[in-house]
Amino acid sequence: MTTIHRRTLLATLGAAGLAATLAPGVSLAQAFPSQPVSIVVPFPAGGGGDFAARMVADKLAVQLGVPVNVINRPGGDGVIGASEVAHATPDGYTLLMATPSPMAYVPAIHRTNPPYDPLTDFRAVSTFASYVFVFAVNSDLPVTDLAGFVDYVHAHPGEVNYGTGDSTSIIAMAQFAQGADLDMVHIPYNGSADAQADLVANRIQGMFLTFDGLSRLGDAVRPLAVLYPERSSLVPDMPTFQELGYAGVDLLPWSGFFTTGGAPDEVVNAMSGALQTVLADPELVSRFEAFGNSVAGSPPEVLNDILVQQLAVWRHMVDVAGIETD
Repeated sequence: MTTIHRRTLLATLGAAGLAATLAPGVSLAQAFPSQPVSIVVPFPAGGGGDFAARMVADKLAVQLGVPVNVINRPGGDGVIGASEVAHATPDGYTLLMATPSPMAYVPAIHRTNPPYDPLTDFRAVSTFASYVFVFAVNSDLPVTDLAGFVDYVHAHPGEVNYGTGDSTSIIAMAQFAQGADLDMVHIPYNGSADAQADLVANRIQGMFLTFDGLSRLGDAVRPLAVLYPERSSLVPDMPTFQELGYAGVDLLPWSGFFTTGGAPDEVVNAMSGALQTVLADPELVSRFEAFGNSVAGSPPEVLNDILVQQLAVWRHMVDVAGIETD
C-alpha cells in the first residue's frame, strides 16, 4: 500500500471512530434482535483474531441481550469462513470478522474464477480495527536488528525459514524479500497460532506477529521492526521498515464485520449501531490499545468504501510482489 493509501485508511478509521462517538444512538427495531448472532472467524482458535472476536462477542451479547457465538472456520486464506457467510441465510445475523485475506487478497489472486464477489455476496456492517505488526525472529538466531537479519540470510541462502498465517504477512514478507534480495523458504500456515509455536521451536526463524502474539511469546522471540506508518508507543525505540530503508514494505493490516449479501437494511443498520457502541466501550478500547491496535466502529458505508479502495490496492500489491494469480 502506498503512503497515501495507508494514510487514507488510517484517516478513514479515525473518522469512523469520531462519527460513532458523535452520532445519535441507533433506535433498534422492535423485532431486533430476534435470534442469536454468529460471528464466523476465518482463523483457528487460539490466535489473535480469535481472541479479538471473542472479546467483541462477549460485549455484543450484553449489548443485544442474545447469545453471540464465535465459530472458527480456518483455512484457504479465509475462504472457508468467508464462503460460509456468503452462503448463509441473508438475515443479517451471521457476521464475518474479515481481514484483507478473504476480502481483498483472495479476489486479487483468484481473478478468473473467484470463490465469491466481496462487493455483492457480502454487506458491510462496521469497521473494526487496524493492527500493528512486528517482524520477529527466534531469539536463538544470532541477530539483533533487521540489518543483521538481512546479512545473516545473505550468508545462509535458502537456509532460513519464515512463516505466514495471513495474507498481510504473505505480501509483506514478499515485499521485504524483494527489497532486500533475500533467499528464504516460505512455510505457510492456516493461522498464526501454529506458526507461533513453530517460531518458538525454531522450525521457522522469522514471522510477523501482532503485539498480542509478541507479548505471549516473550523472550523466545526477538522483535526487529514495525509494520506500521509510524513507530508504536508500545516499543518507541523500534524502527519501522520505512525508517530502515524498506519503503516498499508498507501494508496496513485492518479488519471489519460483514454479513451476507441481501441482508435487510434495518438489521444491518441495527447491527452496525450495536457494534459501534461495543467498539466504543472504554474497557474494550483500552484492551486493544494495550497491544498497539486502533479500534473504531463505523456505519456500513464507511467500511464499504474502504473495501472498494482495498480491492484495488491489494490487486496492485499482488502484481508488484510477483505472486501467481489465476
